[in-house]
Amino acid sequence: MPATVWLWHEKRYAFSAFWSFEYAQAWPLFLLPYSPDLNPIEMAFAKLKQLLRSLNARTIDQLWRAIGSVCSVFTPDECWSFFRHCGYAPASS
Repeated sequence: MPATVWLWHEKRYAFSAFWSFEYAQAWPLFLLPYSPDLNPIEMAFAKLKQLLRSLNARTIDQLWRAIGSVCSVFTPDECWSFFRHCGYAPASS
């Protein structure tokens, strides 16, 4: 069993270097194409943008105060649910 895993974003580039995986006794793991629906960061930023819009911050100072005031809204459980929703964590934990 290979001890090293190589993550590849684009499958087409990996095939040209496939022989090096065998030589290095590595296992290639091909990532899916980017999808904002499968990215927990996108979900958190969407919520952050919605909260900032609701606070109606129009200057840089207001924006920074608003960001500071909404940080406590993101609980660890909610952040974990972002990962669960995107398939990066088990449904029950």
